Amino acid sequence: MRIKFITGLILLLPFFGFSQGEFNNWYFGWSPPFGTGVTFNSGFPVTIPNGVMTSAATTVNVSDSAGGLLFFSNGVSVWNKNKTVMPNGTGLHAQNAGFFQPVVATPKLDDDSSYYLFTVGQFFPLGTVYGLVYSIINMRLNGGLGDIDPAFKNIQVTASSWQAVTGTRHKNNKYVWIITTFSTPSYIRYATFLIDKFGLSTTPVFSQSFGGGQFPAPYYYYVAPQSIRVSPDGTKLVGGYQTHPEFCNFNSQTGAINRLFYIPTPTGMVAAEFSTDSKFLYISTISSQDSGKIYQYNATLLDSAAFMQSKILIDSGHLRSGIQMGPDWKIYGTVSQKDSLNVINNPSVHGPGCNFQRNAVALGSPCADGLPQFIQKYKAYIHYTGSCKDNPFYFSGDIWPPPDSIHWNFGDPASGAANISNLTNPAHLYTTAGTHIVELFVRHNDNRTDTSWQTINILAGPQPSLGPDQTICAPQTVTFDAGACTGCTYQWDDLTTMTMNIGSGQTYTTGTPGLYRLNVTGPNGCTGRDTVQLSIGTPVAVSVTIATGSTTVCAGTQVTLTAIGQPAGNSLSYQWKVNGINAGPNNSVFTYTPLNGDCIVCSMTSTDACATG
Repeated sequence: MRIKFITGLILLLPFFGFSQGEFNNWYFGWSPPFGTGVTFNSGFPVTIPNGVMTSAATTVNVSDSAGGLLFFSNGVSVWNKNKTVMPNGTGLHAQNAGFFQPVVATPKLDDDSSYYLFTVGQFFPLGTVYGLVYSIINMRLNGGLGDIDPAFKNIQVTASSWQAVTGTRHKNNKYVWIITTFSTPSYIRYATFLIDKFGLSTTPVFSQSFGGGQFPAPYYYYVAPQSIRVSPDGTKLVGGYQTHPEFCNFNSQTGAINRLFYIPTPTGMVAAEFSTDSKFLYISTISSQDSGKIYQYNATLLDSAAFMQSKILIDSGHLRSGIQMGPDWKIYGTVSQKDSLNVINNPSVHGPGCNFQRNAVALGSPCADGLPQFIQKYKAYIHYTGSCKDNPFYFSGDIWPPPDSIHWNFGDPASGAANISNLTNPAHLYTTAGTHIVELFVRHNDNRTDTSWQTINILAGPQPSLGPDQTICAPQTVTFDAGACTGCTYQWDDLTTMTMNIGSGQTYTTGTPGLYRLNVTGPNGCTGRDTVQLSIGTPVAVSVTIATGSTTVCAGTQVTLTAIGQPAGNSLSYQWKVNGINAGPNNSVFTYTPLNGDCIVCSMTSTDACATG
């Protein structure tokens, strides 16, 4: 039944990136006593009426693969799908009075009906420091509505974690890393905890972070990062210290974090988010003068100077703004005390092309700063390289869990059977330029299905034609002509000797035999190619004589004449003339009725380029 539902949803929503209902429901907000929220079950965000949870910080929302809500939490209480607090769902050890990440949830790998719910800290330095703790939500309890297992509530992992906790997938796409920081009066370190098939490891992997020892206890907690964000590909991490967020490499195999450089944000950082392809980083800053800004950075640049030079202002004028990738691959942003969400419609596009839109999603009530965070479980992303019609496009799927089967449709029906592939990493040569929609259908090992669509634009390249292969006779030469092409560049190659770039003009003249290739590159960077074979023939002397079986005939009697061409072969053709007028079939035998005084001539032509005589 679940598979049928998802398939129906896909058919109704061809514009939707892929079915991934686990992330479709978002409860968040402020506006006591209700809060607000949106659902993506229609393929786009729709306001959820009658919210019950208030939170100024990041929340968690867990749904099933069909988009059915299971539970949600602000790190202090847990509500079930009926928006009722679970019987044992209060008194959790998170404080959400300020903007940070106090809570994150992830499934238990050994139990498909139970979830870890991690919380951190107290926001105020003089309050009780609970550190990183976890509770286990068992969805079998309370008649299937779920509840916190009394034996696993507020279990402390470490007493020194503070303000932010998040999670990401292990490199094997099965295990999970829980990421937080470990704060002492002398230093702050990142701490990552592995969840594998044996459960949660309480032995962290430590990595160096900003040193916070300039502040006496307990005030050193102020300098702990207020948010932590990992890129979708699991290779980059941003530690959200307010005045000096740091850009790091993340090793999803070992859990190690390598700090690369600070990202200067004089007004303070609120939140960070990456584009789906992990190529761009967005940072939201804070200012009490209502001049908070959102910047875009090129996250592929690992040199600090180059990274900072890539900074582009996307929008400004926000007091505080949390940002979070949605299930439709758009980035949504809050504005503190506003009753709408902003959106970055195309976060994988550089600069203004990312299409930032203010007040894009109306809410039922004003929101605060935080939006839900998720640890992605199911995914089916399409990646590709290529841009030109006459060059192959290479596709790959970024898929989890490991698929049972894969089916590609390249949106190119004119290519016939080549339009379909079941390979993991296929290649396709498009028959026509223009827009094509690529579809990736995935069936996972647990029989769940996902479908992704990617619109790609195939650019047309030049179409040079060098004509048929040619044969010349030394010392003749031949000139090959690529044809005029405005704004194009030319490159001639000799493939016989593998000598590249032997000419760069529209024409190329040569008398040397070989296989020649022409590359014509248009203004859009696409290249068209053609090849031609040049051969040099051997000089050959040709001649023809006429023979007849009879030299004396009676008037009115036919005579048969035969042309004997040398050398014999298929390259010879004949033309008979009687008294200067074309006569008879043009072959080597000519039969006609002669008259006295007739002059009969046979002309023989050889198609051999080097024929003489």
